[in-house]
Amino acid sequence: MEVNHASEKEKQPMNNVELKRKIYSVMNNILQEKIYISPIDVIMGVGILSVKDYESWRFGHVPYLEQVCKSNLSNLSFIMRELRTYAK
Repeated sequence: MEVNHASEKEKQPMNNVELKRKIYSVMNNILQEKIYISPIDVIMGVGILSVKDYESWRFGHVPYLEQVCKSNLSNLSFIMRELRTYAK
């Protein structure tokens, strides 16, 4: 029986190096489309927040955004630090 290692890797959380690479890629793509970057755009671009979950939070169906993010607070904090660094 052959094991598909690619699908196993996809299920594993990203380490900070992989996450940082993804964050910067997303931010560069966002800047190609518009002249500003919002934290929500980055979080959605990285794949931590879906459009459906964002809309649920935005319209008050979810009390706080972190509840629907598919990551832990440490990763969200890391994303925000990288966004601040990128902005400087």
